[in-house]
Amino acid sequence: VRDSIHRAAIELRTADDYVFGRCRNDGNWKDVERKEPKTVWMLGRVVDPDGDPVARAIAAVSKADTAAGAAVDSSSAVERSLRTGSDGIFELCPATFRVGDVVSVEIRRGDLPPIRFLQRLTDSLTILPLVRFENRPPR
Repeated sequence: VRDSIHRAAIELRTADDYVFGRCRNDGNWKDVERKEPKTVWMLGRVVDPDGDPVARAIAAVSKADTAAGAAVDSSSAVERSLRTGSDGIFELCPATFRVGDVVSVEIRRGDLPPIRFLQRLTDSLTILPLVRFENRPPR
């Protein structure tokens, strides 16, 4: 109707709410609640050369050896690994990382060479750089 006003309240989720929901619904995280404000959650995405999401890629994160400038090379150092969803997105919600930590992130899929990078955690929700495989992963 002309000359009328309709008011509605819209409740929007924050980025933290979005990641919390993914972590809780994923079932990989026993204790998702943040008990300390500097606990870090991470969110990332894996795509193929065309920018399409890559499902079932394995994302692993561990504390980095910043003195040596390289990732810690020990399977016991991996804090958590999980597979990307059909949207190529993965969430990492362990309670072990804090703002200021440097982590090593490794993404693997099929027979493709793994992609590894170091990331400084600068915020309680750190969005990791987009990971793009140069070759198409096997289906």
